[in-house]
Amino acid sequence: MSARVSARWISLALPMGWLFAGCAAQDPVDDSASTVARADGDRDDHDHDRDRDDRDAIQKVKHVIVIMQENHSFDNYFGALTYAPGSPYHRPRGHHHDDGDGDRDDRTGCAPGDHRCVDGLSCELDRHGALHCANANLDEDGSIVHAFHDPNRCPAPDLDHGWVSTHREANFDHPNDVRRHAPMDGFVRINDATEQHDNGVESPTEDETIGYYNQDDLPFYYDLAQQFAISDRMFASVLGPTFPNRSYLLAATSFGHLTTSDTFRSATATSRSPARSSI
Repeated sequence: MSARVSARWISLALPMGWLFAGCAAQDPVDDSASTVARADGDRDDHDHDRDRDDRDAIQKVKHVIVIMQENHSFDNYFGALTYAPGSPYHRPRGHHHDDGDGDRDDRTGCAPGDHRCVDGLSCELDRHGALHCANANLDEDGSIVHAFHDPNRCPAPDLDHGWVSTHREANFDHPNDVRRHAPMDGFVRINDATEQHDNGVESPTEDETIGYYNQDDLPFYYDLAQQFAISDRMFASVLGPTFPNRSYLLAATSFGHLTTSDTFRSATATSRSPARSSI
């Protein structure tokens, strides 16, 4: 299930990882082209050498770096990656793969094996180089708020990423159905009601919950993304706050915890301690 809607929209703790090999791949390989199958008896020495290279490929990896980026989504950081000058990536080209969850990628999305494709924001460049994105949310006054470039690195107040609110951000009307259907339609309304209250007449860039960064804001990350592998299909383990997601990163489970303020009693403790203190 994947519904790419906008940038800072899933305010969760997302692990970000890269595989750094000995040499960078300047041009991601496109495996989507058709190949002609040959009988096994027609395999030559080159085929066997390639198989051996594939088996040994992991030996070429020099470092695995995992960075815990709290309260940012893929679209917030890399939604505009395909539109960066000189980017080796392209946006989805209308590939259809209906997996039955009702998300936008049932109608669009990257074709299997197309490693040049990144499913981020759906935008158009104008003649001045500015992006105009179709990704949008309904505001509480009935107006439509579109995703916009927001270079602010410290949005305040914090965006709501509690268990209940995050489920309603992903599916405003039916939060209990979010695993099967995630239209990502509640970010603006939830944050207007909980954290980023409207102050009279709104400006087009007041709802920072759907802001995104670009290559000028994050040049180091964009350079990494264009030189090495990147995943646009990686999601937080829990639709919820910090501690459960950090726990999943380190222990592959949150032990049933849903909030950052949960408490627990250890085998030797005489008083309860915040669950977060163990991470």
